[in-house]
Amino acid sequence: MNRLSDRLQLIADLVKAGESVADIGTDHGYLPLYLYEKGISPHVVLGDVSRESLNKAIENGKNYNPRPKEEDFRWGDGLKILKLGEVDVIVLAGMGGELMCKILEDSIELAKQVRLILQPRNHPELLRRFLRENGFTISHEYLTRENRFIWEIIVAEAGASEKCSDLDYLYPPELLTWREELLPEYLQWKLSKEKLLLSRLHKGKDVAEEIHKHEMIINRLEEMINEI
Repeated sequence: MNRLSDRLQLIADLVKAGESVADIGTDHGYLPLYLYEKGISPHVVLGDVSRESLNKAIENGKNYNPRPKEEDFRWGDGLKILKLGEVDVIVLAGMGGELMCKILEDSIELAKQVRLILQPRNHPELLRRFLRENGFTISHEYLTRENRFIWEIIVAEAGASEKCSDLDYLYPPELLTWREELLPEYLQWKLSKEKLLLSRLHKGKDVAEEIHKHEMIINRLEEMINEI
């Protein structure tokens, strides 16, 4: 069994003992194979739209004991490979936030029947907006490091949520409540990126609106940093 990366280990730790899990976009399949071998999940589904990626998971599965059944390695598009009520948790990890929105939208009723663990590679603000505007509530967000990046992990399930401002989708105030260990570093990293972007914008023409937007983001980040 391969050791999970810190990112995948945190996702694994968010799965409760006895929960069945579908890992959509499973690639090598390390997460569900770990959950099954460790006896955390009695049933796992490994899904991928790429036949090549799914074959990697199938090959890796041969090194695990016990390993999932052959029919639990599924080639197909998003959540369409699942039946209603088949799993308790769906994991989407390592893909773009916009793609995650599409996958969830295409199977919205099924998505509302489970707990979602979502780790976007980009545009988490699009994912937060989609969730809040489509009948989901975000119960918690976690931060984890992999290589030189800090990634957001969003846990959500069906429930009422109020719409937010654009700034709230980018940097939710709840981050201050959840107080993740990496939060100070995360906010400083984002602030540095915004300041660099703003300095480049000042050299351009006809970008007053963009400049104002990024000044607002910088103000939000500085306020959050001051609060912690």
